[in-house]
Formats: sequence, C-alpha cells, structure tokens
Amino acid sequence: MASELDVGVSSHNLRTLLETDFSKADADELLVKNYIVRINFNRSTNIRNIPLYSSTVLFLIYGVILLGLGVFSAVFDELPTWMIAASGALILAITWKSHVIRQSKRAVYDYREWR
Repeated sequence: MASELDVGVSSHNLRTLLETDFSKADADELLVKNYIVRINFNRSTNIRNIPLYSSTVLFLIYGVILLGLGVFSAVFDELPTWMIAASGALILAITWKSHVIRQSKRAVYDYREWR
C-alpha cells in the first residue's frame, strides 16, 4: 500500500536481538542493514504519495475554477469564449507548474523498480 510507512525495529525485535549471542559488530551490522531497507521503503512510499497529494490539491483548484464558471453561467446565461479559453489556459498552466506529471512518472518508475 502506498500510504504505509515502516517506522523501524520493533521493541520485540530489539529484545530478541539482545537475547541472541551476536557479537556487537554483527548486531550493529544487522541493525544498519535493517534501517537501510526501512529508509529505502519509506523513501519509495513518499515518492508514490507525492503525486497523490498534488493531484488532490489540483482537483480542488479545478473544482473552484469550474464552480466559478458554472455560477457565472447560471447568473448571466452564457459564458464568453474568452472566459472559457482563459479558464482552460489557467488549468493547463497550474497543472504544468505543479509538476504532477513528472511526479507521476517518477512514482511509476519507482513502483516498477520495487516490484
């Protein structure tokens, strides 16, 4: 699941590690390897979530713009062509500036890499 974060070694795992007869160097190596895996997992989770956050904000902005057009149309019975074109250009500009397309490509690449 993309929203899952892995926070680290549990207290049970640490207790088990202390009860084993690993040397200090072996225990340190095991902990470091464990945290490398967890850090990479969390990085991957963040990369996959970023486009979802950006898309949510974008859809809210689109909704406000389109609601404004709908209210204008309901009050004045007709939308001027320039207003439709300006709204479309604004939506495209906001989408471009948000980098959501690049974020989505990065998330897909990351998903394929970790699959």
